[in-house]
Amino acid sequence: MLAADNISCILPPEPPIAYIAWLIGTGTMLVLGLGLLCFCLYNSYQRKKRATVRRHIIIGPDVPLNRLREASDAMMTEYNPTYEFGGGTYTIQDLKDIPRDHLRLVKALGQGAFGEVYQGFFRHRVGDAVEMPVAVKTLPELSTHQAETDFLMEALIMSKFNHPNIVHFIGVCFDKHPRFIVLELLAGGDLKTFLRESRPKPERPSPLTMKDLLMCAMDITKGCKYMEQNRFIHRDIAARNCLLTTKGPGRVVKIADFGMARDIYRYHFLHVFKLIMLR
Repeated sequence: MLAADNISCILPPEPPIAYIAWLIGTGTMLVLGLGLLCFCLYNSYQRKKRATVRRHIIIGPDVPLNRLREASDAMMTEYNPTYEFGGGTYTIQDLKDIPRDHLRLVKALGQGAFGEVYQGFFRHRVGDAVEMPVAVKTLPELSTHQAETDFLMEALIMSKFNHPNIVHFIGVCFDKHPRFIVLELLAGGDLKTFLRESRPKPERPSPLTMKDLLMCAMDITKGCKYMEQNRFIHRDIAARNCLLTTKGPGRVVKIADFGMARDIYRYHFLHVFKLIMLR
């Protein structure tokens, strides 16, 4: 603004500090309010998502065993209500139940196809001094319909295998979540890790001979032959899915992880049926 002499300038008055503080405070509150609104909307979305997942879980966490078996049978009705193996017919009721208080989990061994795999101990009766080391495969509470079906199917398939080159099935805990499949514990770990640890190094040759490698391969082929004789395919044979009884001499390799195993005749029949329906 020009002064009265039309030469000098008059500066406008500075805004009061209270006005500046009000602008800053209002802007801060708007930003915080917007952030809080976004946070509440995100939490609401996550709650709805978890609720949707829970609604798709067909078996609740505290369902009695008899209702669990009824639900399991109903779930498998459209795919395979009964299972044929070695000339016999089996259902979920044929699985051996293990009381949950007879198991003691010690530590996690790794991640399985469905959930964590734990090392634990199993007592045949409460109070027994002798405990059997076992491996426990788990199915978490938040599992899909397909995961629940595959987990039950793996337990049913493994319960009917009886061969020195296939991991021995002990029982199941399906009374509540997390579901357990209890198997024998093989101290040698998986074949993939064992072979990598046995690679030759500059300071030492490999401790494995050609005979050792051939014996491992023969153990796996014996297990595969047994499955083929019983009309099963593993569908995921790999070194990571083969376990050793020990890393030292006298080791035996056993096939594990039957989450993808299928009856070969029924599997191919369903595949052909789907192709026909698509056409």
